[in-house]
Amino acid sequence: MDCQGGGESVPGRWVVKAALIAGVLVASAPTALANPPSNADPDLAPWFHSLHNATGMSCCDQADGHILADQDWHQTADGYEIRIDGEWRNVPPDVILKNSPNPTGSFVAFWAPNVPHPMIFCAVRPTDS
Repeated sequence: MDCQGGGESVPGRWVVKAALIAGVLVASAPTALANPPSNADPDLAPWFHSLHNATGMSCCDQADGHILADQDWHQTADGYEIRIDGEWRNVPPDVILKNSPNPTGSFVAFWAPNVPHPMIFCAVRPTDS
């Protein structure tokens, strides 16, 4: 009997409900994460998808690409810093793609919002210098 005293409990029913909810969330998550922002230029999609880091992994498979405003990146004596969620983060030198033409004209970075700090996977300078 269940705690209400009104009938038989069905063991595992909550497990089935939880599995169904989890399945719906998992099935819809890749679509939600993979969609470009509403102001994305569809002509740039092939370029974004062509980018691979030094290990050969696609930048887009690891994180979403962000075209940064001029005030959200700068060059330092040691490399580059980008502003993520209001905080300046060093761009690891090994994630900066070399010899990559950049049709956006802006600094582009791919990062995942890892806790406690975002992880930067790829970066492309505005012009390859």
